Amino acid sequence: MNWVPTRRCLSNLLVTLVAVGNIIPAGTQAAESSRYRLKRRQSYHEVADVRIDYAVQGALIFPAEKRAEKLALEVTAKLAYQDRLLMSGKISAGDDLSQQGDAVKEGMPSIRAARYYDQVDVEITINGQEMAPELRDDRRLLGVSRRNAKLTYHCPLGSLSREEYDLIHLPCDLYALQLILPDESVAIGSTWQQDDSALAALLGLDTVGESDVVSELKEIERGYAKVELSGNIQGAIAGVASEIAIKARYYFDLRRGKIASLQLVARERRGIGHVNPGVEATSRLKMTIEPRTDSDELSDRQIASMRGSAAWKNQRLAYHSAALGIALEHDQNWFVTAEDDQATVLRRMDRGELIAQCNVSVLPSLKKGKAVTLAQFQEDMRKNLDTNFGTFVNARESTTSQGYLVYRVEAAGTASQLPVRWIYYLLTDTEGRRVALVFTMEGDLAKPFGSADRQIVESLAFVERELPENVTPSEDSRRQKVVGQP
Repeated sequence: MNWVPTRRCLSNLLVTLVAVGNIIPAGTQAAESSRYRLKRRQSYHEVADVRIDYAVQGALIFPAEKRAEKLALEVTAKLAYQDRLLMSGKISAGDDLSQQGDAVKEGMPSIRAARYYDQVDVEITINGQEMAPELRDDRRLLGVSRRNAKLTYHCPLGSLSREEYDLIHLPCDLYALQLILPDESVAIGSTWQQDDSALAALLGLDTVGESDVVSELKEIERGYAKVELSGNIQGAIAGVASEIAIKARYYFDLRRGKIASLQLVARERRGIGHVNPGVEATSRLKMTIEPRTDSDELSDRQIASMRGSAAWKNQRLAYHSAALGIALEHDQNWFVTAEDDQATVLRRMDRGELIAQCNVSVLPSLKKGKAVTLAQFQEDMRKNLDTNFGTFVNARESTTSQGYLVYRVEAAGTASQLPVRWIYYLLTDTEGRRVALVFTMEGDLAKPFGSADRQIVESLAFVERELPENVTPSEDSRRQKVVGQP
């Protein structure tokens, strides 16, 4: 089974920027004459056109038996979207966007916005293999939420796939840019240290440990404030250390109170992680932001599905495998790390820590009139675990909302002298189709894992299966018995 950065693990390949090394030293504080307020002014109904050119060149680093293997990476992306601010202020569970007035308070941490993507053209080449992932037409309307410095994205019309999520989860989001502006009025030559949480939001990192990134107001040109920032960052993403050096320049429109354009160059060195390969690359991003008077795609009628807080709670991602004949949904902490025509492997991350692994495989269909009992499934599980087995925690039978019969058996034991918890599932539909899921975690991680298995199991559905051209149904059945039986 192959690790699949080319399809399922593009998350954070497009998200973070890349490099190590010193850039220009921070400027010194200049004598004050005139001071300028570089604070974003925004109001409800405000619409902007945003255009992005993004390019990455470098290498992905994969684990190998003797030494890590490097594969050449090249990414070119052109994106254009319309953005409409819906809410800025404190967001509570009962908020309804339709009740918001035009005035927006400054300094409040939370934001909601509607976004419509007119263009998403992305080309990715990994070791000569070319890909062009796409955003489905019915997923072009998105909701963007920022609570404090944490940005999240979702589609109100249906779950995004991980690949689609990666396409729109780029560095320098419009609402991350606001966080790098100075809190106080500044004079030409003034410098200010960038906040760690702002840099994490800007670059798509989970955390920033150390940073010497400093911004400086260089000059005022025709009503625009020219600001440069540079420095080095030590952060982490998905539990892996990342060293980044950035150099950027942006222009702030003093009359409108908006950032009008941004150019950024970055280099990153990131180690191999549990869910993504390592990265050594240089990236370049250009961004322009222009006002527009209105938007048909973001009219009140078009964004009606975003009214109220309930519309912002579903941030699941969708996974579909024609090879296995299944579809399911999972939260954004699950990552598909390997897949082929026999099985799929997902790993769960939480605050940088690997929590659990889930193996999904399709079993041979049952012949009509045949059945497997819960006791038989439980015994098969015990035999499969062999000497690792310790004790059964629980075993139960249930039915999903789609009418699938579900066996769930949980066991505790040891592996490599460590306490381990296993959760085995067997799902069978009325036609005899079957799928097995095995969730594995260290014993002390059972509590943080919680009920993360239930969302996957309850959402799982059988779909039409497409076998590889060189595999017959009988051959496929024999292969499944090897890899799938618990």
